[in-house]
Amino acid sequence: MRTTGDVVVVGGGMAAGHLVASMHRRGLAHRLTVLGAEPHPPYERPPLTKDELTGAAGTEPVGTEADLARRLSMYSPAWLAEQGVAVRVGARVIGIDRTRRTVAVDGGEAVSYRHLVLATGSRPVVPPPWAERPGLVHTVHTAADGARLRPLLREGVRLVVVGGGFVGLEVAAAARGRGCPTAVVEAGPRVLGRVCTPVTSAAVARLHEEHGVRVITGTRCVDVAPGEGGAPRVVRLADGTALAADLVVVGLGVRPETGLASAAGLEQDSGTGGIAVDDALRTTRDPLVSAVGDVAAFPRAGYGGRLRLESVGHASASAEHVAARLAGEDPGPYAGQGWVPVFWSDQYHHTLRIAGLSTGYDTTDVGGAPGEGPFTVRCLAGGGLLAVESLDRPRDHSAARRELRAAPVP
Repeated sequence: MRTTGDVVVVGGGMAAGHLVASMHRRGLAHRLTVLGAEPHPPYERPPLTKDELTGAAGTEPVGTEADLARRLSMYSPAWLAEQGVAVRVGARVIGIDRTRRTVAVDGGEAVSYRHLVLATGSRPVVPPPWAERPGLVHTVHTAADGARLRPLLREGVRLVVVGGGFVGLEVAAAARGRGCPTAVVEAGPRVLGRVCTPVTSAAVARLHEEHGVRVITGTRCVDVAPGEGGAPRVVRLADGTALAADLVVVGLGVRPETGLASAAGLEQDSGTGGIAVDDALRTTRDPLVSAVGDVAAFPRAGYGGRLRLESVGHASASAEHVAARLAGEDPGPYAGQGWVPVFWSDQYHHTLRIAGLSTGYDTTDVGGAPGEGPFTVRCLAGGGLLAVESLDRPRDHSAARRELRAAPVP
């Protein structure tokens, strides 16, 4: 069977959801056909490791995967139908034919397009020996993951989190809030090592230790062994430490889902692993195909290579940029003047916010009391501001965004 689309979106995550919103603002949502492999329309992902995992006041019992996805849904089915947006759930795309301008859906259907948007997102990194044993470890990336994990976080359940990035630390905070003895294992020398300065890393680690988390850095997790006869799992570290665990959550980052793009002959950026796009987010080998969200590897003036970001802000901004172009507007280069990436993380009723990218900073200017109270870290290079990290200082974050927007592109 063959069906005809105008703008076909492969992927049903948040980037696809933001593209729906951006096209709707222009009166063009009816041009979209969204093909998502999950059995749900686009839904919000951040709450999966925040309020929905902690069971914060105001959240409902987790219920089923469908209940959770419905609660976090970006749009109701009725609204999508009213706008004329065709959102196909459970529609796994298995191939792209750029010559015929069609995508193949598992089950035999071919969907033609005038323009194709790849919003395929990313998948959690799980070492193969663990991934091959269902139920041995958990990730938190989808509604299915969240629905499985939250009921398991009960008082007294011993949790080991492998990975000290945002996801791992948010899971650890949620677990402590639910009475779980918790340890975080980070192979690097400090938590948040890829995204924050040492000052912020030390303050966040101290925050977790004050809440009873055992933070272990500088050693890898080399094995997760299932217990016998109902005994707990054993998490073994490279330094010889053995941790007993009733539950193991892996937060080792994600890899972009580029399989479809690579099979279709589109360029994969060697530095980031994402789909290589130009400054209009068009793929480098086909202007009729764009990429948005986690999977897009885009150029940034003065950076010396491509960037690939995993954030809600980038999912929204990249979708907005593509929508503007499809509407015939001239949005200018993506990541040009005024572009400021932002990130945030909620842990123990505290919020860490980051504006900008600190890569290449040579000095910091610290205000407040890191490790004791709210603080701000300004990251500079040659006297110019690159990024600002702030804990519980929303005004500093807002001021930093304004300052960075006004800064000239290198």
